[in-house]
Amino acid sequence: MATTPTSGSRAPDKQAYAEAMQMLRHEGTMLWQRFSAFLVVHGLFAALLAHAALDTRPHRPLVAFGSLAGLALCWVWLSTFRRGNAFFDLRVAQATHFEPSEWKIIAGDGKTFSEGGVVTIDGESRKMDPIGRCRMRYMVYVAIFILAATYVVLAAVTFCGSPDQAGGPGSRPAFVR
Repeated sequence: MATTPTSGSRAPDKQAYAEAMQMLRHEGTMLWQRFSAFLVVHGLFAALLAHAALDTRPHRPLVAFGSLAGLALCWVWLSTFRRGNAFFDLRVAQATHFEPSEWKIIAGDGKTFSEGGVVTIDGESRKMDPIGRCRMRYMVYVAIFILAATYVVLAAVTFCGSPDQAGGPGSRPAFVR
């Protein structure tokens, strides 16, 4: 792939643009595949921990260790997402740099549309709704935060539960009684 010049000059190059677009598609695909993999793993892991916490004989050590492991995995997920998102942003910048200005695919209409502006294609006006303009990275942060909060609640219930939650026969966490 052609190197991206460091100067602010615009150097449209159709071959470099095609390669940059291929890399952009690749980064986008990888970003969401990693997100999906982490979401599935965390969903299953949190469900298993919740089941262990709500069992008639709570498995306190398992839930405590699992909650801490879940928090650590949330950090790994956040770090992985931020790195992948940075590469995606780089690929957008590279594709934008090499895009011929008359094409207006990324730098023109794409940017205008993503910012809530009106774009007209074949006489049809299009505009993204306000909810759609919310940056996806923030939605990912919310998902990670919700799972991290779930792990914190499970750990708190495990560590700070009432004395009768010691795991004796028939005991259940106070919030389930």
